Amino acid sequence: MSWQAERFREHFLARLGDSDQAFHHATLLRRMDRQWGGLDKKIADVGLGQIMAWARTLRTGLFADRNTAAQCRAALNCYVKYLIDEGDPDAAHPIMIDPPIKGTPGDHHGLIRHESALQVAVRRDLSVLEPGLVAIDGGIEHLVPSGRIDILARDSEGRQVVIELKAGTCPGDAIEQALGYTDDIARLSAQPCRTIIVAASFSDRTRAAARRIPGLQLVEYRLRLRFEMVE
Repeated sequence: MSWQAERFREHFLARLGDSDQAFHHATLLRRMDRQWGGLDKKIADVGLGQIMAWARTLRTGLFADRNTAAQCRAALNCYVKYLIDEGDPDAAHPIMIDPPIKGTPGDHHGLIRHESALQVAVRRDLSVLEPGLVAIDGGIEHLVPSGRIDILARDSEGRQVVIELKAGTCPGDAIEQALGYTDDIARLSAQPCRTIIVAASFSDRTRAAARRIPGLQLVEYRLRLRFEMVE
């Protein structure tokens, strides 16, 4: 077996407690593992930061059917998150801010190394992001058909809010990813849902695209400088 099946299932069950979903994801990941000649090898070849973008372009094999492809991408996204959050550090290099920003929460050097550290900081007080914003996901990333939502919240007017977090510069496919989550929530709950994407910075192209999408808000985070005396 060329991927961390047992550890992934244990991680998934510990985080979400859904044995049926864990089994379904593991089944799809096992099929991808066989099709690609090694799931971890494919992730290493394509790159952790680009594997989901690569998977979205596939139109063959398991990804030929639209519904199956969406389920495969959701399973793959969960596995990549597992590698980042809990997995083997050699298999999943953390996402670094580039260039590094001193004085930010993350480790003793003051670097945000991956999105889980950013999530902890944002969850600590959502009202700083927007007054009246409260989490409604029980502190656990909410699973939908298109993937796993970083934070699902409700605003002061009672609308659901999908919050997508990106450590460092926002990648070009983040809007597509976040809107997929928002569409899933709105469809499954039959209630309005809006979107917030949080990143250190956004390109002019991403800003221009966001202005054309109602209910989408971009937020840049700024990190407080800390001083520590050196003995």
